[in-house]
Amino acid sequence: MSTVSNVLFLLFYTLNFILILFILFFERQESSRRFAWLLTLVFLPVIGIALYVLFSGHFFTKTKKMTKAKAFIGRNLSQHLETQMEYVKREIEGNTHPLLTEFGSLINLNILLGNSPITLNNTVDMFLWGKDKFARLIEDIENAKDSINIEYFTFRNDAIGSRIMDLLCQKAKEGLSVRFIYDDFGSILTPSSFFNRLKKAGGQVTPFFPVRAGMIFSMNYRNHRKIVVIDGKIGYTGGFNVGDEYVNQSRYRKVLWRDTHVRLTGKSVHYLQLIFLIDWYSVCMDDKTLEDKIAIARFFPVTDSPDPDHPNTRNEDIPIQIVSSGPNDHNTEIRDAMIRLIMSAREYVYIQSPYFTPDEAFYEALKITALSGIDVRIMVPDKWDKFYVKAAAMEYIREMLNFGIRFYHYPGFIHSKSIVADGKAVTIGTTNIDTRSFALHFEVNAFFYSSSFGKECETIFLEDQKKCRQSCKEDYEKRFILARAWWGFCKLFSTLM
Repeated sequence: MSTVSNVLFLLFYTLNFILILFILFFERQESSRRFAWLLTLVFLPVIGIALYVLFSGHFFTKTKKMTKAKAFIGRNLSQHLETQMEYVKREIEGNTHPLLTEFGSLINLNILLGNSPITLNNTVDMFLWGKDKFARLIEDIENAKDSINIEYFTFRNDAIGSRIMDLLCQKAKEGLSVRFIYDDFGSILTPSSFFNRLKKAGGQVTPFFPVRAGMIFSMNYRNHRKIVVIDGKIGYTGGFNVGDEYVNQSRYRKVLWRDTHVRLTGKSVHYLQLIFLIDWYSVCMDDKTLEDKIAIARFFPVTDSPDPDHPNTRNEDIPIQIVSSGPNDHNTEIRDAMIRLIMSAREYVYIQSPYFTPDEAFYEALKITALSGIDVRIMVPDKWDKFYVKAAAMEYIREMLNFGIRFYHYPGFIHSKSIVADGKAVTIGTTNIDTRSFALHFEVNAFFYSSSFGKECETIFLEDQKKCRQSCKEDYEKRFILARAWWGFCKLFSTLM
């Protein structure tokens, strides 16, 4: 027995040493992330190996269907994107649409890196409270005539979840096409039998990378998107999942929940649905049926020209880009667009995020922007749901206060993920300011270019700010040394959280 133990001991430590050498000489992640992995392997030599395999990002088992779906969409989108680039260039040169000219670099980035066309004729309704969002969503589902595509990270079998599931089952029985993706890890507490109700009613349901089926290597790569598309005409995305806590009616979670979600109509909905379809075909469709099942004309209509059909209503409509990111692609499409948005500001940047452990690039962007004289304000929760993430965030906040960045703690849990710059450009979506969203999760954000909508978002931030407690440098510097040591320790490993 001792001989076997010695062999296993030697094997694990040899593997541990090989991984350390790999990180030192071949790892291409940012230096802080590499250093965190080195510390993990040194101090947790056996556990560290398992953690590296599961969470490093090098063992992503993306499916061939996902690769094929992405490539197929890219081929059919290429000509459209070329037309878009020409249009944006004309706008910048002619200055015929001031905001598209001012944020032309951001629009170009989203087109080139994110394959994200800009659509001009859109309407937006914004929801800050779950009660309002779900009331409107339920109404839209009740009025659906053709199809419902729905995708959530967390979908609970509580009061609000059961209400929506009942509606989906009813619509499926009426003959509508109902397709539903739920993230298996995010909805791990919801029994499979709850989702099977929709299957029995005639709908189609699939989990994203099912951990319950033993797919442990994909456990770390979760679909964090929240998408609903109804009849191909109405789209929803933002921070709200489906659960009673999101409507402040949870029996177990009494913390006030504040979030942000948008309801879209117009051509931007085509591209929101396109992201859903890529996810759908990636996890449940046969490769051979891919090209037959995606109706190209529906998502890339001939009339979908970047030039507006009605110039006289141009200022009343909101230009939008729908941007997605995930470990099956560059990973950084949304993060890079957010950085470009921040760096484009001339007066202020207002940010809301439930988590705040930025990577090096995002950290430097905020630092440079603030030190350039731009008013940077960041709103985070006062009541956090993860104590170790809060500890890491406290150290980032302490450091960034020295750059002139102002932090505000919302009384409760603010789950909103939004950035507004100068009251002109806004992003709202599912992406948190942390490494998990930037590198490991499948996310989606909408980018808006509109003074009217930007001013509305500015007003919302300032109204939220009135309820907040502002951070003070002295409060952080006076904290007990062991508390600050704990913050520093958690910050060191924040890239792995």
